[in-house]
Amino acid sequence: MKKVFSFACFVLLAASLAGAQGVEKSYIMKEGASLWTLKGKTMTWAASLNLGQELLSASKETTKGAYKEVEYDLVKVKTDANEEGYVIASLVARDARGLAVVTGTLATLYSQARDTAVLSTVIPRMNLVAVWEVPGKGDFLKVAGFASDTGSSFADKYLLVSDLSVIEKDVNAAMLLQAIKEQKKKEQKLKTLQIINQKYPGSVFGPTVSEIRAALDVENVATEPYAASLTATDTVNIRDIPSTFGSVVVAIKKGETATAIARTTAQYEINDQKGKWIKVSTPKEGWLFDAYVTAQQ
Repeated sequence: MKKVFSFACFVLLAASLAGAQGVEKSYIMKEGASLWTLKGKTMTWAASLNLGQELLSASKETTKGAYKEVEYDLVKVKTDANEEGYVIASLVARDARGLAVVTGTLATLYSQARDTAVLSTVIPRMNLVAVWEVPGKGDFLKVAGFASDTGSSFADKYLLVSDLSVIEKDVNAAMLLQAIKEQKKKEQKLKTLQIINQKYPGSVFGPTVSEIRAALDVENVATEPYAASLTATDTVNIRDIPSTFGSVVVAIKKGETATAIARTTAQYEINDQKGKWIKVSTPKEGWLFDAYVTAQQ
């Protein structure tokens, strides 16, 4: 069902994009993207690039390159650090009006800028997208990017403005929160949370920052005894803390089992599913979300 469009959303969007009128920018749209040099058709790694990183230039034409016998379409770019090289074309959003971030729990993707063109694909909260205005359709933005939960790409699709924020502090906070998922050490995660609080106070993701900080203090997470044999109903990650921002210790596949020893007293919501985090002792010690397992006590 189409959400009621907020006039305030439209005013905010118009003001944000008006400041960049006539200015089109290019961005890296996937964490783990790389800058490459090219000799003939041979690609050589040069540097890592960050999700949301702005490019000073990106060619409209593509050229072929190969790495480990796999051929790619490449775009010649110049980064904001004045490094020149090539990036795999599918990882770059060219000539966008800016970046936005999904602020709802899930945002429905549309094939066209009309409320009847609903797709089955949903984009998760905190997902970064490149955006373009849609003439005559103030309640939609054209978008491109990668779904952070599945890694699948989308382009020339549409999202409701009411599902997005174009506010700089929200976009930047989301980029740092996505980076936390790749960080392995508790100290790194705490430092990143501190940066978010200091540089982007009042972000829409403030409550998420607080939740991650509490989960990192794992010894003080409120739990209750819970002894059960768990069977995965889908592939589920066991993490080092009770949070999707924790590092994955091991993944168990559908039908595989784990041994529960405790669970959180608080309930959480992940991708529209409510449940508790369960502490397990096997196959390795860690935490999993109970929406993806069945229990036999």
